[in-house]
Amino acid sequence: MKKILVIFTGGTIACVEKGGTLDTDETQKFKVLKDYVALFGDKVNFECVSPYTILSENLSAKNLMSLKQTVLKNLENYDGIIITHGTDTLHYSASFISLVVEKQSVPIVFVSSNLPLENAKSNGFSNFCAAVDFIENQQQKGVFITYKNEGESVNFYRPESVSDFDAFDDKLREIPVKKQDFDVLKCEKLSNNSPVLFLKTYVGMTYPCLDSVKAVVLQTYHSGTLKSDDGKLKDFLAVAKQKGVKVVLTGVLADKNYKSEVDFSQFENVEISPFSPIYTYVKTWILTENRL
Repeated sequence: MKKILVIFTGGTIACVEKGGTLDTDETQKFKVLKDYVALFGDKVNFECVSPYTILSENLSAKNLMSLKQTVLKNLENYDGIIITHGTDTLHYSASFISLVVEKQSVPIVFVSSNLPLENAKSNGFSNFCAAVDFIENQQQKGVFITYKNEGESVNFYRPESVSDFDAFDDKLREIPVKKQDFDVLKCEKLSNNSPVLFLKTYVGMTYPCLDSVKAVVLQTYHSGTLKSDDGKLKDFLAVAKQKGVKVVLTGVLADKNYKSEVDFSQFENVEISPFSPIYTYVKTWILTENRL
């Protein structure tokens, strides 16, 4: 019998309707586990812990550090760990845990739900069952996100390749990432106010000042491009270089060559990340805060 730790953190999977709005509930967070036992019996030895219960849009650096400590404290005592989480910031927490926890130990699977569990269209129970099955079969070790898009079977995603949820259809998507990140970072601190500026390029973009900024993560358009015909980008990169601010580009595709591309080799402080934007941001945050 496998021994699995379930870490409850809140999110829609732990929500009930209260006065016409959704909010987390201290008893509701156990529902997915109770439903599993009711259907499959006691074939798995589950143990539970809940370091905090929040709507995931309220995720903070304090929560991330608390989750890290909870995982590290229990890592060697279980065959696998399931972390229930809200979808809004699911990929931030999954990226963080994948970067600060040794990957070669046990499967750590993040589980969320698009709708409260009482809703017949909710994918939360399917996501949870898939996570349990994944751990029971010890398919892989490392950090994963399990998610069932509408009309599809449950898929497993690695944090470094997962993209944002689509606000219109609740679908989780992957971006083409050709390499896996095997870095495990030492993270002793994480400030509530990140020193990393996270920018996404947009039409008519105005680049902000870099006061009190230690690093910038700049996300390109989907084809890996940035507007470069008016000098704003080059001016921004030049200022960043002058101030000693590292700029990390995410979304750049090595196999596409557009006229709009900038020769980034002229800027010593510019790096290109092969990983997803949020994973890149979380990694840059950890590196910047801990001077790694």
